Amino acid sequence: MKINLLLIAIASSLIAIQKCKSVDIGQSNPNPMDTTKYSCAGKTMCTEMVSCNEAKFYLKNCPNVNIDGDADGIPCEEQWCHN
Repeated sequence: MKINLLLIAIASSLIAIQKCKSVDIGQSNPNPMDTTKYSCAGKTMCTEMVSCNEAKFYLKNCPNVNIDGDADGIPCEEQWCHN
């Protein structure tokens, strides 16, 4: 009986580990504009951004940003969001 419980516990742990391994947020993010990894941290210029997605987040969500000089809705076109 104890062996069966131990085997069930081990199997459950292995299943949980496998599920964690199958979700690789860094490589296969289904939503590249995932807002959970950005926050309004006071950045106001394109030189402070690290990606086009971050610039898009800032333009949409943060006040007092200077990242869309031609007001076309596309931020940091020269640095990050090339057409």
